[in-house]
Amino acid sequence: MMAEQRMGVKVVKDPTAERIPIVYKPKFVLQHLEAAEAWRMAGDAARSIEHYDAAESALGDVGENVAGSVVGKVGASLINETLSTYMPSPAESILINYYKALVFWSAGKGDLARVELNRADDRTRRAVERYSKEIEAAQAQAEKQKSDQTYSNPKVSGPINAQFPEMAKWAPYAEFMVPPATYLHALYLASSQVPSDHEKALELYERLGGIVGEQATLKADHAEISGKGLCAGAQCVWVLIEQGQGPELQERKFSYAAFTGTGVVNVQMALPALVSRFDPALSQCAIVYQENSEDCQSFASMDRVIQTEFSKRFPGIVTRAVVSTVVKAVAQDQVAQQGGYFAGLAASIVTGAITTADIRMWRAMPSAFTLNRFNRNGSRKLVLEISGHTVEVELSETGNQLVHVKAPVAQIKPVVTIVNL
Repeated sequence: MMAEQRMGVKVVKDPTAERIPIVYKPKFVLQHLEAAEAWRMAGDAARSIEHYDAAESALGDVGENVAGSVVGKVGASLINETLSTYMPSPAESILINYYKALVFWSAGKGDLARVELNRADDRTRRAVERYSKEIEAAQAQAEKQKSDQTYSNPKVSGPINAQFPEMAKWAPYAEFMVPPATYLHALYLASSQVPSDHEKALELYERLGGIVGEQATLKADHAEISGKGLCAGAQCVWVLIEQGQGPELQERKFSYAAFTGTGVVNVQMALPALVSRFDPALSQCAIVYQENSEDCQSFASMDRVIQTEFSKRFPGIVTRAVVSTVVKAVAQDQVAQQGGYFAGLAASIVTGAITTADIRMWRAMPSAFTLNRFNRNGSRKLVLEISGHTVEVELSETGNQLVHVKAPVAQIKPVVTIVNL
């Protein structure tokens, strides 16, 4: 596995030999995430969980000390944000628990799946707190530097926003949520035999409807859980499909007029910009059951989730970048005053070289999700037609089942995971 090789994990070629256990390495958080999902897709649940557990270790202090975590990031931003240990974003941390729950649930370990889904729900609620703490920490650092150069200052936000015109066209969700994780939790609780679980499931379905809007499967589930229970005859099949690759961060550099206290110095600023990677070919998606063919029904957009998250974190990102830029501008100005034009020019070249945006993120996140539901009619054969690939899924003879499908790129055959509800 390439991600493991980059981490220095020795490759064991002998299939009978014992593999080296995975140990959390702070500088390889993203590699842990990449390896975790790659092993899950390859069907090695145990190795996948090892890496997901390791990546989750990076979040160990988020619950009790969000501020402490982000203060270190702010301090590192004075030089270069990429020097700080990577901490998964709220969306990434929720997906960690989402995939772990999927692994456990598909293996019949419902109790462990419940733990992961509860963690995902808790992280969804605490995301807003984390955003606020990041902004507060960045503003505190600005005050420490005796600077009013924060995103809340129109003289800062105006020029910055002009560099990101695409953000005005985004359609972020009304509040932060990773819909597939919330849906998996709702479906789990709705399938439970515990009445109090049904009450919680109903609450989650209602929250989902408020975020993603009208969706046929959500509507059918909600109606049933409000009445006699989810698919009372236990003869239903749900198909949840992940399509494409989520957006990536790219560096955007531009000149910024920084006030040093004695004057204005034009310096380079670098900020991350969010760019979509969705492949339109993956929109070719249909599900065939018996003689009926049904288009995959749009459910949620991970691009919109990341846009929601990015919009909420952007003030903190900008404030940290401005604080860093002002510090560099002051140093550059002092060098110019003491050494003259050429010394100032050399300083500007150096500061420009060390000015980079933190564009680290988990690149294996999906781009969009579809959700369909079928009532069983005796057939055990379900056929997926996705971007030119035909995948036959064999269902159980009876009982409710969830078919989870991952189709990251059009060139690769989708990966199917089946969960007995």
